[in-house]
Amino acid sequence: CTRRRFDLRLHADEWIAFDPLGAQDPAWTTGDFEPITFSDEPACGPHDAVLNLGLKLVGGISIREYQTEAEGVAYSQLTVHGVIDDDGNRVPVIPGTSWAGALLARCKDTRVVQSYGNHAITLFGTVNEQTKEQMRSRVIIDESTVSGGTWKAYTRNSIDRFTGGTVDTALYSEEMYWGGTTKLVLTIRNVSQLCNDPSAALRPLVATLADLHNGFLAVGGHTAVGRGMFAIDQERSTVLVGGTNVTQEFFRAFLGNASNGFAQPNVAAVAKLLSEEPQTKGG
Repeated sequence: CTRRRFDLRLHADEWIAFDPLGAQDPAWTTGDFEPITFSDEPACGPHDAVLNLGLKLVGGISIREYQTEAEGVAYSQLTVHGVIDDDGNRVPVIPGTSWAGALLARCKDTRVVQSYGNHAITLFGTVNEQTKEQMRSRVIIDESTVSGGTWKAYTRNSIDRFTGGTVDTALYSEEMYWGGTTKLVLTIRNVSQLCNDPSAALRPLVATLADLHNGFLAVGGHTAVGRGMFAIDQERSTVLVGGTNVTQEFFRAFLGNASNGFAQPNVAAVAKLLSEEPQTKGG
């Protein structure tokens, strides 16, 4: 990757004229800077917890991308425009904001709050509408690309939202992505500084991840008809706390009480594992 920097005090006109999508744009090659490289493994600071969870899509998913043109489907799976896979297909993407919205909503659910306390603000931050005071989210979620599945498009009768009946001569087309795998990369910054009791603050999030694995928490659109359900794949997952790999310990507590295909995690044990910094050997 390359980058182009502009000092707007000196190069405002160049910035306005710059075409980031232009092929062979000379602005990309000017300046002296190091090339940007990326790693497949998420960075884990000494006080962070990183959950790199492999997910299997159970059924289909619809992250809505609305269409304003007369032709084509009414809405389709969100994709990265201009990015294609080895077979020439568009790459479906679940934005980090979609993950964050789903996890936050479940952490604020009445049943979760009654069982594990209200820690949504501690984890995901907030903005005070009166004082405008802001608290940054401690949870950072990457976007997830889905691969290994297939695109499906279908057409059905359009439904009148007021009567619940079909609209005469009106059809509705939709495109979704069916099957495949992805990864949910979730980073919790400075876990030990979440609050006076970081372990307690993480319990709603652990319970929410269990709901995701068990199919009780879906992501995207059409969740009422079974879209957007995932299962966590232990073999494709990595859990780091302060840079130390605790994957086996995590899943031993997360899946240890599984029965009939459902995870019944020891929420307190998993939260404690994620909130405790690994002990330094020697000294």
